[in-house]
Amino acid sequence: TETMHVYNEMSAEASSSMGTKRYRFIAVLDLKTSGICRMHDGPKDPDTGKFYTYATRKAGVNFPPLHPWCRSIEAPYIDKSTLADITRPARNPVTGEIVQIPSKMTYPEWHKKHVDGDPQAMLNERMIQNTAPDRRQWQRYREVIEDVPKTLAEFQRMKYTNERWWEALKLKYRDIRSLYPF
Repeated sequence: TETMHVYNEMSAEASSSMGTKRYRFIAVLDLKTSGICRMHDGPKDPDTGKFYTYATRKAGVNFPPLHPWCRSIEAPYIDKSTLADITRPARNPVTGEIVQIPSKMTYPEWHKKHVDGDPQAMLNERMIQNTAPDRRQWQRYREVIEDVPKTLAEFQRMKYTNERWWEALKLKYRDIRSLYPF
């Protein structure tokens, strides 16, 4: 977080000193990006609808980093005609490979095109968003039940794709916990 703060401030100072007035908020295009960074990705502040300006930037509000471990950066604003010829990296939500997409595409546009409606991409997003609570749940289940999947990834795949297995595992866990409340 501190490194990203210093990087973004240095970049902003360099751009401002060259006379650039506006910047573009650039969020990482993958499924791990926070909700707040997803909304801010692009040339305009979602809260005000106005272009981001260096004069009104405030880290944590309208300038990265917006939160701990934020991976977002800023870049000087480039007009649409120039931006049309530039690409930016994005992670394929199904394969995890890095692909190039048009630089003018914002996070919401990327999500709509590459995640929404794709069952595997939506499953991957759900698994990523639930990693922390699923890890705690997986660890609790492993303490009580011997035949729980060996890895968190296997546990999540079963939990989100095999409803019968998941219902049976929850029932088994409840039954054991009711018999041996430790």
